[in-house]
Amino acid sequence: MNWAELREEQRRSLEIPQTAMAITIDVGEYNDLHPQDKKTVGQRLALCARKLAYGEEHLVHSGPMFARMEHSGETLILHFDQVGSGLTVRARGEQTVPGEQNVRGGEQTVFGEQTVPGDGRQAAQGDGEQTVQSVGKQTIPGGSNHTIKDNDEQTVSGEQPARAADCELKGFAVCGADGRFLPAQAVISGDTVIVWHEEIRQPVHARYAWSNNPAGANLYNREGLPASPFSTCGDRGSA
Repeated sequence: MNWAELREEQRRSLEIPQTAMAITIDVGEYNDLHPQDKKTVGQRLALCARKLAYGEEHLVHSGPMFARMEHSGETLILHFDQVGSGLTVRARGEQTVPGEQNVRGGEQTVFGEQTVPGDGRQAAQGDGEQTVQSVGKQTIPGGSNHTIKDNDEQTVSGEQPARAADCELKGFAVCGADGRFLPAQAVISGDTVIVWHEEIRQPVHARYAWSNNPAGANLYNREGLPASPFSTCGDRGSA
């Protein structure tokens, strides 16, 4: 059984009207189909029911969902729906309240000094200074052509101090025309994620959390809901 392919078919089934999906890749154990943490699964399913059956239109009921892909030089720009109040990285081991809306009033805290990819002086659109989650100095290919966008500081969710490794966005991979996927560097920019690999000059496709047990995947919305695994292979939403 290839669980990554199964999850992708589940995601694509959301094209059927009046359907929803509770994402639970961060719940349970690697060797057990049935997670012991039934409460979190139930709470996330309840969010879906509240949205679809009870008409709570403004409820954030899901984690980020891949919407479309944009090619930009040596990078891919991945656009997401269901971002809630913003994309974020969840620090390793952080405990969240499933489905709690507007946690901590939307305030987020950056732990540790972060470096903006490029020359460190990327322009930010919106209020406040821009801080990008990364480890050490990274350079986005064609760096000056990218504007890192957000309405506030990029943040790591959670109230406990996080180590630098906990702030790194993980779980993404890209491939070129040969179809060979390599682990990608990734950075959040507004409601998008920019991904690239230094050895792939013309990336074609991207994947996220594409494994039987995607334990390291850590893209969330600020409501504490995890992003759905996905692959852009065969997807119609690319440009």
